[in-house]
Amino acid sequence: MAPEVQEFIASRLTNHPRELSGALCRLQATSQSIGRPITLPIAEEALADMIRHNGRVVRLTDIEKAVCEVFGLEPASLQSDAKDKRVSHPRMLAMWLARKHTRAALSEIGHYFGRRSHSTVISAQKRVAGWMHTGQPLALTEHPWPVDDAIRQVERRLAVG
Repeated sequence: MAPEVQEFIASRLTNHPRELSGALCRLQATSQSIGRPITLPIAEEALADMIRHNGRVVRLTDIEKAVCEVFGLEPASLQSDAKDKRVSHPRMLAMWLARKHTRAALSEIGHYFGRRSHSTVISAQKRVAGWMHTGQPLALTEHPWPVDDAIRQVERRLAVG
């Protein structure tokens, strides 16, 4: 198993030995069923419900704060009408993370991030998924930032809380 997958499991599932054993069994079954080795994205998807169940509750305010800290934005900028990539791309990431880490409805997420519609949240999800699929870096600062690294940074902040 890749070291980043091991780190992911160790950092998220530490409550009980049974929980860890169950996660490893699930990953082994997933690997066998898809016929591929377990990568970090596959592990995240396969263990999402276990992690969501055992992790701390993440709120939209937590996501907003973490995204603003990582990208060096003003606290309320994600709720603004700004269309500049320095704000709109982190806002799309925040919406994607909100779908991943909260049980908030599309309309609730859209309303929180600047009174946007549920279709804007769906569009943000598709956009971030596209960035991840193509490996397109985000041009948010003076140098390109890989989307996977950006997500990992924000999720670390969320875990620390």
